Amino acid sequence: MDTDWTPFRVAEKKYKARFPPPDLSDVLDLALLDDIRSSEVERTGWKGCADAVLTKDIGLGDAQATTARARKAFTVTGIPGV
Repeated sequence: MDTDWTPFRVAEKKYKARFPPPDLSDVLDLALLDDIRSSEVERTGWKGCADAVLTKDIGLGDAQATTARARKAFTVTGIPGV
């Protein structure tokens, strides 16, 4: 049956597995690039890779904002194989 699967379906099955948990070392995890979210990342136990692809932090809003949580944004500047 799995020989008829599309590449998307194969990837979906790979990352949807729970036992054993999937290897996320090649998955971009933007939460790792945000120091404010470090406790969240540690609490969940699911962790990708901060440098799976090249990114650039472009930020959002006023850099001098006094909000408890600064907003961040990233552009993907390089994708392996493309």
